[in-house]
Amino acid sequence: MLSEEEIKLGINPKHINETEARQLALVLNLVRYPTGLSFRQLRIKMPEYYNNPIVESDQKKLQRDIDQLISLGFIIKFSKGESFLDNVYKVEIPIEEKKIKFTYEELVAFSTSILEQKDISFSDELYTACQKIFHQDIQLFPFKNTTFKKQKTESFSVDKVLSNLFQAIRNKIPIKITYFKNTPEDKSEREIDPLHITKRNDCDFYLVGYDRNERQKKRYVIQKILKVQLLNGDFILNHKITPEDLNYHALNFKVHQQTEINLETNPSLTWKLENYLYPHPFQKEKNKVSFITTNQSALFNFLWKEPSVVIDIHPSTLKEEYKKFLTNLLEQYKSTI
Repeated sequence: MLSEEEIKLGINPKHINETEARQLALVLNLVRYPTGLSFRQLRIKMPEYYNNPIVESDQKKLQRDIDQLISLGFIIKFSKGESFLDNVYKVEIPIEEKKIKFTYEELVAFSTSILEQKDISFSDELYTACQKIFHQDIQLFPFKNTTFKKQKTESFSVDKVLSNLFQAIRNKIPIKITYFKNTPEDKSEREIDPLHITKRNDCDFYLVGYDRNERQKKRYVIQKILKVQLLNGDFILNHKITPEDLNYHALNFKVHQQTEINLETNPSLTWKLENYLYPHPFQKEKNKVSFITTNQSALFNFLWKEPSVVIDIHPSTLKEEYKKFLTNLLEQYKSTI
C-alpha cells in the first residue's frame, strides 16, 4: 500500500529504479531543509544511499545525482565549505513560482459562483478574501454594489472610498480624490484616471492612476485617500499598466537620478537579497547582483539588518553613504541612553 506522502507525490515506488529512488529521496531532503544541507549532513540523513567507506566515491555519486536533477529542471545551488564534506546544497524555488496563479477563466468562474451565493453566504471574511484574490483583476471583483457591514480595521476599511474606486476602475470613470501626504490636515485635491489597485503586504494598498495635473502615472496609498468623487467624461488617454507601475519597492521611489548598484554576496545567502529585492528588477550572475535604483538609501536597512549577506558594494560613493547612515544610527541610539 502506498504511503500518504507517495500518494501526494503521485509516485509508485514499484515503477522506479534504485537510482531514481535515491534522487527522489535527495530532492525531498533538500526541500525539507530550505536553508540547505552539507554533504556531511546528507550522508547522515541518507545512509542507505551514501555509505561508501571511500567518501570520495559517495561525493562523485552525489554530484552525478545533482547533475541529473538539474537536467530535469530542478534549481540546485552549491556553496563551497572548508572541505568537500562541508559543501552545502540547496534547492531554490524561483520567487515567481511561490505564488498561486489563477487563469482568467478560473477567476471568472470563481467570481460568478460568489455572486450567485453572496446573498446567502455573505460575510466580512469572504469580502476581504475577494479583495486579496481579485486585487490584480479588479474588473472581476464580485461585490461591486455590496457595502461592508462593519468596519474592522482603521488601516483598510471597505467604505465609500473603496466602493467608488472599484466602480471607477471597472467602468473607466475619472475621479477627483482628496488626498494627504503626512497628516489629514495636509490635504489636497487631485484629478485622476484610476487604473489599478495593488497590494504591497497585508495592510498596504495602493491606487495606480494617471494624475491629470502632473501628467504622469503615480501611486497613492489608499489609506490616505479621504474622499473620492466620480467625474463626468472619459479617460484622457488609453493607459496601460506596466510592470514598472506595479513596482512598489522603495528602491523605485523617485528620490534621485537612476543609479546602478552592484553587490557581491555570500553565495549561500544570496537568496535573502533576492527576496528583499522582489519585485524590483535585478540581474544576477553567480554571487553578483546588479540593479538600477532611484532611491539607493532604501538599501541601507537591509544591509544593516543582514550584515552577512553582502560582501562588497559598488559604487564606492554608496559605501560612504552607508557609513554615514550607520554613524547617524549610532548617534541616535546614544542619544536615547
